[in-house]
Amino acid sequence: MPLCTRALLPALALAAATLALAQTPATAPLPAEAARLRTTLHAELARQAEAYNAALPALAEDYLLALLRLRARLSAAKDAAAVEAVKKEASRFSLALAAEPDPFEPVPELCKEHLVSLEALRLIQEEYVGQRTVADLSRAEKACALAAQYAAALDRLQSQLARDEQAEAAAAAKKEATRVRVVLQRKDAANRLFEEAGARCRLMP
Repeated sequence: MPLCTRALLPALALAAATLALAQTPATAPLPAEAARLRTTLHAELARQAEAYNAALPALAEDYLLALLRLRARLSAAKDAAAVEAVKKEASRFSLALAAEPDPFEPVPELCKEHLVSLEALRLIQEEYVGQRTVADLSRAEKACALAAQYAAALDRLQSQLARDEQAEAAAAAKKEATRVRVVLQRKDAANRLFEEAGARCRLMP
């Protein structure tokens, strides 16, 4: 055998072993009941995402309506500078909704840098940010609660499988419960859960 061929054999063997490992499932398949529970979790998360996404445009519309009402009051008071500030914010906000959102901003369409000094307008801005924050927190709390319920159901299933002497299935259920609880320890747990479910939550209206 040529020397160059012998030298390549270890590298080829390592490549083959690596490929085989990559093609091997990382975990055992979930038992049928555990898979059903996961499907139910993902369906619930998808419904949560849909409801959240549907609520955002209404919040944005209410914000713009509040700006229109404020503009009318300021016009009646003949405060031209304030009227102009409100008009500018309404225009900026509308353009922001059509722009690419910054994923690192909690409320991309109304960042802190866009809060104004005009008290009446700032109160409306802060109310909107508060509503968006509450919606985001509620979405995250509900998602994590669903995942915690899923993990608890897996615990019960694991105990039942162990009693039925289905050791491999019980171990798979236990491993999945542990994995979910690790996800729940993450700061971005809710986002990770929605991602696993294939459910997209909009960053802004």
